[in-house]
Amino acid sequence: MPIHTVAEAPPAVASLDPALRDPLPALVMGERAEIRREHEWPGSLFFVLSYIAAVGMGAGALGCAGFAMYAGEPRFGGLALGLGVGAAVQWRLAKEVEHFSRWGWYGAMVELAGAAAAKVWGMAHGNVVGGMIGLGIDLAWMRYFWEYRHQFDIDLDG
Repeated sequence: MPIHTVAEAPPAVASLDPALRDPLPALVMGERAEIRREHEWPGSLFFVLSYIAAVGMGAGALGCAGFAMYAGEPRFGGLALGLGVGAAVQWRLAKEVEHFSRWGWYGAMVELAGAAAAKVWGMAHGNVVGGMIGLGIDLAWMRYFWEYRHQFDIDLDG
């Protein structure tokens, strides 16, 4: 029996069964149709306004921090911290929505639900017209995110 090194060993592929010579099929975990992920104007408007809100909160955090150091008011330091955290969360939400992340969809729906609840609270305390306008905008955005949930890989049907 001749002994060959791996480099010298003759290929034995020809002696294999034809079914074994074929490449392995691709491993498919779940069938999913390829979709083109592109925001319509309500989604683009949502994440652009979210970026603007994040920048505004960040500027407010810097202003409060500066005023807290200048005037020696510790409550403005706490406000600066809260605004800074809010700016970071809002920036992250905008980024996740822009990139069609599942967490972006959840975050947008939670934020819009909270905003809608605040509008209802405002209407209960006398701001009926402004609350109805804001509530209509929030509900329209919620409808948009609900209709395009498949682009965020959200499957609540089953």
